[in-house]
Amino acid sequence: MNRKWLDKSQPQALQYGVMLLYVTAAFDLLNGVLGGFDLLLLILTVLCVAGAMGIANDRKWGYYTGVTAAVLPLAYLVFYTVQYGFSVLAAVGIFNLFFEVALAVALLAPSSREYQKIWFQ
Repeated sequence: MNRKWLDKSQPQALQYGVMLLYVTAAFDLLNGVLGGFDLLLLILTVLCVAGAMGIANDRKWGYYTGVTAAVLPLAYLVFYTVQYGFSVLAAVGIFNLFFEVALAVALLAPSSREYQKIWFQ
C-alpha cells in the first residue's frame, strides 16, 4: 500500500492543515529536545503526526485525530488564560496563538469538513 505524506488533490485548507500538523510536530520535538519531554508533549506530537498521515491518506480517524491535536493546545491555552489572566498569552507568545488558531481553522473549514465527509473512509 502506498502511503502519502501530503495529498495534492485535497482542498487547499486541508492541505494547509496537514502541513501545519507536521510543523507543529516538528516544533514539539524541538521543544522536547531543548526543554525536556513530558508525557503530554509526547502524546501531542504523536497525535499531530498520526493525524497528518491519516488525513493525507483519506482516513476519517486521521481527520478526527488531527482536529483533536489542533484543538487540545488551543483549549489548554484558553483555560489557562481564563484562570491566570492575559499574562499567560504574553508568556506563550502571540505567534504560538496565531499558529494554533490557523491550524484549527484550516482543519475545521467548511471545505475540509465537507471533503472528509464525502471522500474519507
